[in-house]
Amino acid sequence: MSDARLFPTAAVPEAPSWFQRVVRGISDPAGAAAAIKQLLRRADGVRVDVTSIQRIFLQYGVDSLHTQARIREAVYHDAVAHTAGENSAPTARASSVLASLAESLALTPESIQRTLAEAARETLRRTVRRVLEDKVLSNEERENINELARSLDIPDDQRDEILRDEISPILASAVDDAAADRRYSPEEERALQALAKDLGVDLAFGAATATALERMRTMWQIENGQLPEVFSPITLNRGEVCHYSVQCSWREIRTRTVRVDYAGVSGSVRIMKGVRVRLGTVVPRRVTETEIVESSSGTLYVTSKRVVLQGGAGNKSVTWKSVFGQEVFADAIKLEKSSGKDPYLFIAKDEIEYSSVVIAAAMAAGN
Repeated sequence: MSDARLFPTAAVPEAPSWFQRVVRGISDPAGAAAAIKQLLRRADGVRVDVTSIQRIFLQYGVDSLHTQARIREAVYHDAVAHTAGENSAPTARASSVLASLAESLALTPESIQRTLAEAARETLRRTVRRVLEDKVLSNEERENINELARSLDIPDDQRDEILRDEISPILASAVDDAAADRRYSPEEERALQALAKDLGVDLAFGAATATALERMRTMWQIENGQLPEVFSPITLNRGEVCHYSVQCSWREIRTRTVRVDYAGVSGSVRIMKGVRVRLGTVVPRRVTETEIVESSSGTLYVTSKRVVLQGGAGNKSVTWKSVFGQEVFADAIKLEKSSGKDPYLFIAKDEIEYSSVVIAAAMAAGN
């Protein structure tokens, strides 16, 4: 192992000129880091005098002690990352080189330990990510990960945290795919359970996700002929069942006269003092406007035979036999009737989709 492996050959930016550094205050921390790596690579494992590194900082205008410390740690971090490889701890030879490197960079024991721990976690994370490319974590692979974590002195809780961090996005992506069509079928649920089993975790969701998936599952069931039955306080006819209830404002389109204008050609002729006769015709023109007016509001019940609104300003009802379709808006559902006024059912936006699914299924079953 040599420093050449720690730091692959790379171009080193030209240092700022004296005028740029002193007069214009230009600083190039990235250039300083590249120059330090080149210096250490050429040393080939031999300890470098600290003053040589300090001279590079001056050449690249890095005066801040805090920035210098960050660059030293970053250089050491890169060396550790290259030394550790894909899925192993540094060898004895590499550890010796790293120790010499730490002395050259004048790192404190705390800084060395922190950098080594961070690099070890990154090595384990890379390994876990590679193992999970096929979205399967076998018992053998899990044991290999455990063994690598032990060789890197990574505590069990940090190992498990890395596993969770890498597995969670895989499951989240699968859930997003399953819910893309807003339906959650049994086949999709079984596929998610199988994926969780392959990854060696339990399929568990947060409250919001679980609620959303349950609603999607119910909508899939409804669209596949499994309408729910719920209690209804209204009187139902024989053989009639209630499928759903929701708060609703029942509205209808109404036309009202705003004003009456008059148009036409006319004139007048004076026949005596104070008396004139108007000639021609005057045609009245009615000006109207259309608006959606609430007829009643209350609880809407969707049954196997009809929709019923039990409201404070009166009850409303439409049978499925008189409805041939529905038009769904962001905040309302229009029931398209074969005759008469079409009712607009204004419902909370988060209930529109579910309401339309229930209405469509009940309508199809009732006609």
